[in-house]
Amino acid sequence: MLRSASESLSDVRLGSALSLLGVDRAAVALQSRRRVPFAWDGALRALAELGHGSRPRPRFGHGVEAVVGPFTLLGCFYPSPRNTVTGRLTEPMIDAVLRRARDLAGLMP
Repeated sequence: MLRSASESLSDVRLGSALSLLGVDRAAVALQSRRRVPFAWDGALRALAELGHGSRPRPRFGHGVEAVVGPFTLLGCFYPSPRNTVTGRLTEPMIDAVLRRARDLAGLMP
């Protein structure tokens, strides 16, 4: 359930942007907060607005892939100083997620 009208409007905008950009294969959700996956949840709501709901709702995690309709949503920790200094996110970890997104999108290396 959406928490506010502005959240709903943001989801519609993201869903519209995905449609307009022709994004039809993969999207990466960068997670900036430890407990509340805003980007992940927002992407799932936007995909639901496009008619691609997913039940049960996929849980966020770094490197997690969730197939939602024709899309694959990839989870990635945000490269914040806290995540990088502590080793929670390393360069090879983010590179792996971005390579996977590139491969799913059918782009050349």
